[in-house]
Amino acid sequence: MTLSRAEFALSFARVVGDIDITRTIMGEGHQRYELALPSGRVSVTVADLPPQIMGGLVKLPRCRVVIEFDEAPLDERRSFINRFDKAFQRGGG
Repeated sequence: MTLSRAEFALSFARVVGDIDITRTIMGEGHQRYELALPSGRVSVTVADLPPQIMGGLVKLPRCRVVIEFDEAPLDERRSFINRFDKAFQRGGG
């Protein structure tokens, strides 16, 4: 994703809402979030990537985001992904 970890945290707070969450710092530049779903769990790992430099003028921060589900049924997975997608949408034209 083209955003910093701080930007990720702000948008991710909208995904989480009042869900029980555990955050683990896995080392410099890596964080893991664990969330309880009604019938399973989801973990989201965020890791810094080198910035994307465009035309030598623009430097965009980047993160690798991995979402893993554990024992969550398909409807809960879809619901989480839809909330995640909506929270990270940015305005544009």
